[in-house]
Amino acid sequence: MKSNFQDRMKEVMLNRNITQSELSKATGITQSSISDWMRGKYLPKQDKVDIIAKALDVTPSYLILDSDFCLYARGDSMTGAEIDDGDLVFIKKQSDVDDGEIAAVLIDDEATLKRVYKIADKVQLRADNPHYPPIDLDGTQSVIILGKATHVLRPVK
Repeated sequence: MKSNFQDRMKEVMLNRNITQSELSKATGITQSSISDWMRGKYLPKQDKVDIIAKALDVTPSYLILDSDFCLYARGDSMTGAEIDDGDLVFIKKQSDVDDGEIAAVLIDDEATLKRVYKIADKVQLRADNPHYPPIDLDGTQSVIILGKATHVLRPVK
């Protein structure tokens, strides 16, 4: 499986026998922008990823680098990390993360998106909003790190 946006986009276009010109016509996106993305010059914004994915008949998460699944952020606990309510957060499956990384964590039967810190024999989850206190996990809860947050896409406002 290809591992970055430009490679995945090229792979899908090749498999579907779609040229840059045809993709441009199908999406209304300029051919020069498509060319820049395919050369890895820069990544498209969310609205363009959605349009490209629809035209290529793949999910936006397939085109995004290093992600296995995605979830919608709820609430304002991660606004300091520029993750807002309603944003689509892409997650790379892994059972552990480094201190300070943002992860999707399942506590009992509820998922949350927080920064993970390992302190002595416990795990602490921290919001990126000072209005939310840290969550100390001492082993009495069922806790599973689902994966590391890799990308955020948000609706155009």
